[in-house]
Amino acid sequence: AVPAVIDNEIRATGDTKTPGLIMLTVVVINVILDPLLIFGVWIFPRMGIEGAALATMIAKIVSAVLVVSFMQFRMKMFDFSELKLPVIFSSWKKVLWLGIPTSLSLMLMPISNAIVTRITAGYGDEAVASLGAGIKIDSLLLVGVFSLSSVLLPFTGQNYGAARIDRVKKALKISELFSLCWGSFMMLIFILFRRNIASMFTEDPVVLKYIMEYMLINGLAFPAIGSSIMCVNVINGLHKPVRSTMLNFMRTILMLIPAVWLGGKIADVTGIFAAISTTSIVAFFIYHATVKITMEKI
Repeated sequence: AVPAVIDNEIRATGDTKTPGLIMLTVVVINVILDPLLIFGVWIFPRMGIEGAALATMIAKIVSAVLVVSFMQFRMKMFDFSELKLPVIFSSWKKVLWLGIPTSLSLMLMPISNAIVTRITAGYGDEAVASLGAGIKIDSLLLVGVFSLSSVLLPFTGQNYGAARIDRVKKALKISELFSLCWGSFMMLIFILFRRNIASMFTEDPVVLKYIMEYMLINGLAFPAIGSSIMCVNVINGLHKPVRSTMLNFMRTILMLIPAVWLGGKIADVTGIFAAISTTSIVAFFIYHATVKITMEKI
């Protein structure tokens, strides 16, 4: 929990390089320790799956020590001079006003995915396997969008605090343009190399067919998905967390679940994939209009 919190605090100061280096350090430690502790290489005991857990724990502890040390000795951001209950409660209130709705919003996605998976399960194990593989592929190919969005949130908050909404508007425009370009490129990758990518996950012909269908259909929504992520981060940065939570609730619960159910009834597994893609595209226009209205009213 400590690195997750402090990484974002460091990013909020404008330093995005240090959290990245610390995360890279954790990965390197895991890569080194995993084979040593799992298979018992050299002087290390053979621990199997427990070795993997121990390697992860050691990497996380190192990460926590690094971020706390950086905050204390390099940035000098720890201040214990105001440890008074009224000050603490006032600070907590401000943080929780943003944190609680954002946490609820983040919870909506796994809840929605669980329900969508349950609906998909009615069409066979192959359909569930292909959906799971498709979601993993999406997460990997959207990494560029996630990276930019993690910077856009503190950037928006900084400029909102400085009453520079003009810079927020410009940043959103550039971010959406990047997302559209990135999404279009990824869509092209999906269309051209869907068989090559899908074959990395399975040799089952039915699952392979479903994964390729998912990639072809959901790839069409990639430009919209990235832009929606940017819009949500700007809304949160403008201190409108309830609004972003309601938007996510509308997309993941009110729109996606009924659309998936209906799509399955109409066109089987293909209909489910089409419903997921269509929901993402429609949601983008709603997100975009909402963030524009929000900025105009500030």
